[in-house]
Amino acid sequence: MTSPYTTNNVQEMNMDRLLYTFQQRMRILLKQDANTEQMYAQLPWIVEIVEDEIMPAVDKIVDWEPSDDEIMENNSCGTPWHDGCK
Repeated sequence: MTSPYTTNNVQEMNMDRLLYTFQQRMRILLKQDANTEQMYAQLPWIVEIVEDEIMPAVDKIVDWEPSDDEIMENNSCGTPWHDGCK
């Protein structure tokens, strides 16, 4: 079985990898659609929902990083969790 972190098969990806892949592909598709002749472009109300509702939610998840307070409160050593303390 392929690692869910390295596979290109959407059926095997974990949620993080799938959302990241979706984010990158959707950015490309939105740019392409903006340059497409109106007759062949996606319906404007669909693009609006994707740009205003779906992509901000996906961006929030994909780009999330813990705050300093979250790092400190979830670490018994009082140092950032990436230092190896638990």
